[in-house]
Amino acid sequence: MKSLISLAGDIGAGKGTVGKLLMESVGYDFLSTGNILREIAGKLNMTIVELNKYAETHKEIDAEADNRLVEIEQNANELIIDSRLAWHFVPSSFKVYLSVSYESAAKRIYKDEDRKAEQIESVESLLLQIKERRHLEIQRFHSLYGVKCNEYSNYDLVIQTDYVTPDVILNVILEAYKQWRESTYERKIYLSPTSLFPVERVRQLSGDVADFVFKSVRDRGYDKLEPIQIVGKGDFFYIWDGHKRCSAAILNKIPLIPAVLIGNGSAEAINESLTVGQFVKASYNKNLVHDWEDRHKFTFVNYPV
Repeated sequence: MKSLISLAGDIGAGKGTVGKLLMESVGYDFLSTGNILREIAGKLNMTIVELNKYAETHKEIDAEADNRLVEIEQNANELIIDSRLAWHFVPSSFKVYLSVSYESAAKRIYKDEDRKAEQIESVESLLLQIKERRHLEIQRFHSLYGVKCNEYSNYDLVIQTDYVTPDVILNVILEAYKQWRESTYERKIYLSPTSLFPVERVRQLSGDVADFVFKSVRDRGYDKLEPIQIVGKGDFFYIWDGHKRCSAAILNKIPLIPAVLIGNGSAEAINESLTVGQFVKASYNKNLVHDWEDRHKFTFVNYPV
């Protein structure tokens, strides 16, 4: 088995930072195709957004980065690759995806001293740039390779990075990578419990069962063998099963909890009689969400429309 870790993910999710921490922890070399693309953009006197648009009609831009990844799959070992498409071109790697909201990404990049040369005017303008750049990337990669780089099922491990430190992310990856190398691993998604939208009333969080779950999480931590079942629609996730466990995690300030995505995309079927879109339309209620926020003393960053 080769010792390769590929890091993909959203813009501003922390791939570079986490990659360097991984490099220090496991002693592998580190390669970032993001830096390669920034160098190409600089040579052409373009911004990253301009380069992405240019690459739509100039396939040599993608080919330059892609060829390097193909060579890695064939020849490299003990390497960490920070690349949107390494999971595709280096299938033998342990494939990690780091997710982050557009808002968190914009704030992070705006404060990043290493990116001051990109002439960022404001967080608001940066937010629009990130959305446009991500849309162009997803569209281009699908057109070129027939793949969706933001599809969670492509990866061995998915981690939401909005509310956790790089050290927490590092520890999750190291534990999962160890299991993967020992062939005892099952695909995992780790999300912040405060990012999951409820579809049940908060009064159902009362009673002996809810108290038992809360105390169990408080005393022993969150049981990684009890993932929350969720469905995804657009940029949002909704709890299908596990409201009491999610509530206990929030109240006990657990930063990340395991989740299983049982349906993703409006048209995808959850079971024989129900699609994700039908479930969300019938179950999502903003009043339930506000009651959930009041109960747990936090506010969602964004809401589904």
